Amino acid sequence: MSANNGYTRSVMAVVLLLLATGMLHGCGQKGPLYLPDVPGQHQQQR
Repeated sequence: MSANNGYTRSVMAVVLLLLATGMLHGCGQKGPLYLPDVPGQHQQQR
């Protein structure tokens, strides 16, 4: 029964590591780091 507990802990550690990595990967902000002065009027770059 002790071997099963070790396996379960290993699986939980891997799952938590993957979840934490996914959350950290998704929290990066893309684009300008400010709010535009007038919302809805964005300049398009060509």
